Amino acid sequence: MERRQHERYGLQAPVGFRWKDSRDTSQSRKGLLLNISGGGVFIATRDLPPGGASVRFSVSLQSALGGTQLDIRASAKVVRVELPGEAEAAERTGFAAAIKAFTLRSDGKNVGDHATATMDAKPRRM
Repeated sequence: MERRQHERYGLQAPVGFRWKDSRDTSQSRKGLLLNISGGGVFIATRDLPPGGASVRFSVSLQSALGGTQLDIRASAKVVRVELPGEAEAAERTGFAAAIKAFTLRSDGKNVGDHATATMDAKPRRM
């Protein structure tokens, strides 16, 4: 039975993300955004934040129509970490994160700030 509430969109886009480790030190890493929905993302990377960690990420997407650039900056919570060899991993390493809030910018102009029902704070710039 499918548990997703939002349609997923597959893509491949470079993404930067960061989180604070157990010593409260900021960790910045890069990965590949493999899918996105109204509720979350999956980021392929070998540099994994721990489950439950709060992460911030930013990604720029180029429109196939008209060349418009869309920048997404978001805060999210890691809900699943996948390692190669695990049943759901299908030979990919990465993490799934539930989006708490995000900001959209198109060609340098703010399109809007959005928060899910579970969070009222806006994401900070990356």
